Amino acid sequence: MPQPAPESQPRLSLGCRITMRQDVATLLYPEGAIRLQGTALRIVQLCDGVCSFQGIVTQLAHEYSADADRIQTEASAFLERLQAKRIIDF
Repeated sequence: MPQPAPESQPRLSLGCRITMRQDVATLLYPEGAIRLQGTALRIVQLCDGVCSFQGIVTQLAHEYSADADRIQTEASAFLERLQAKRIIDF
């Protein structure tokens, strides 16, 4: 799977959504569900189809006071896995 380009605008695929129940976030998709927490939840929340991948990296670096290069590498790998499951489009 290709890495998200800096200008790509990741978004949830059709049929995918986040639900919150008793402070537990779950990403529902046609073939199953994934429980999200921490940074994974924040990444998916930022995948709104408007914010660019570079914008997501910048936002996460600011929110978590972390190195942008490391965030870019880890967020890219995470989104690639979600894209392979057809959960995220970018």
